[in-house]
Amino acid sequence: MSATLKPYLQAVRATLNASLCIENFESQVVERHNKPEVEWRSSKELLLAPLIVSRNEKEKVQIEASINSIRVSISIKQADEIEKILCKKFMRFMMMRAENFFILRRKPVEGYDISFLVTNFHTEQMYKHKLVDFVIHVSITYFPPPACMWYIRTTYTYIRHVVLKRELVLECKNTISWNSNIEN
Repeated sequence: MSATLKPYLQAVRATLNASLCIENFESQVVERHNKPEVEWRSSKELLLAPLIVSRNEKEKVQIEASINSIRVSISIKQADEIEKILCKKFMRFMMMRAENFFILRRKPVEGYDISFLVTNFHTEQMYKHKLVDFVIHVSITYFPPPACMWYIRTTYTYIRHVVLKRELVLECKNTISWNSNIEN
C-alpha cells in the first residue's frame, strides 16, 4: 500500500464509521412510508452536508448522510481512454448485478463512477464495520488503474465466485455465515 493511499483510506474509514449512525425514521410526508432520505430529499432538516474525501482531483469519495441512510459515491482515477473504457465496462458489469450486491446502486451519482446506498435496514441486518470494510475493499481492490484485460478478467472471475457463493457483503448478525453452509 502506498504512502498516500493509507491516510486516504483511514480518512474514508473514519468518515464512514461516523456517518453510519443511522436509525429507522418514517416519512414525515406520507404515513407508514420509510424511504431513504438521502434519495428522497423530502426534508432538509434530515440531511447532513455532503463530505468529500479526496486523494487528488480524480480519486475521491463523496459521503452523503441523512437520518436513515447514507450514499457513498466513489470516483476512480482513469489516466487514458483505455482505462476509461475498461472502467466503464466493469462498472456496467457490476451495476447489472446490483441486486446481488445489496448496497450497490444501479446508477451512480453524476460525476462519480460507482455509488452505494446504505439504509437503516442494512445496518440492522449486517455488521456496520463489515459494511465499511466492503466499501473500502471495493475502492482499493477492484478499482486501481486497470492496466490490462487480465486485471478485468481476474476481477470478473473473483466477483462471479463471490456472487455464486453468496459471500457478498457480510454475514447477518443472527444467522450462520454463508461460508459454513455452502461447501463444494
